[in-house]
Amino acid sequence: AYVVPKSYDLLVIKRSIARAGLNLLRRIIENGQVIGTAWGTTISELATYAEQERLPQLDIDFVPLDGGPENIESEFHVNTLCYKLACAFSARSHYIYAPAITRTAEIREAIISDVNYEKISAFWNKLDIAIVGIGAPVKSSNLVWSGDFGRDAILSLGKAGVVGEICSVFYDINGKTVKTDFSDRTIAVPLEILQALPYSIGMAASREKIPAIMGALRGHLINVLITDEETTRILLNE
Repeated sequence: AYVVPKSYDLLVIKRSIARAGLNLLRRIIENGQVIGTAWGTTISELATYAEQERLPQLDIDFVPLDGGPENIESEFHVNTLCYKLACAFSARSHYIYAPAITRTAEIREAIISDVNYEKISAFWNKLDIAIVGIGAPVKSSNLVWSGDFGRDAILSLGKAGVVGEICSVFYDINGKTVKTDFSDRTIAVPLEILQALPYSIGMAASREKIPAIMGALRGHLINVLITDEETTRILLNE
């Protein structure tokens, strides 16, 4: 675990988490690896800091871990973040041409039979490191922000036992995947792959995300947590 100082400013916390994430990445990254990234504001900060550093040139591949939200600024898009991180290490980036949540199950079936998806999912089976955010079914969720879900849909997930999401895949307090109306429309790395990785790095902080972080830890969806002091104290008390 990496624990950064608490702050009343969430942006300050996100930037501290991003710096810690980059420090960890510099320590564990090496030639020949495949590194997967999700999307979001904290991972965007990580990519921005990476661009500003003088990093070694490495023979590695950066790949998206889920589809790209269509209704957010391009700077937060998963393909953009892969590109920025790859450029920082003079490495290769790969792109996914699919939304995180498709409109219908039939559209998803068509996408996963496409050569682009086959290429990306082949990289998922070779992953060494994953960098993910941890979402919670609350009104401030990234999935609400991105336009993939209305607020009512997010709140209904809580009633179904969902406490969190990683790469748009929902799970309960024990980290078990919860089948929802969106399960057959999701384009994302299977959580079982994250459970088997040497490094599955979760970056998240805030009181409202405590159940989501707890579920991710209990289910071994992450084995590295980067968070802040206040979140850590609450987790330890729980």
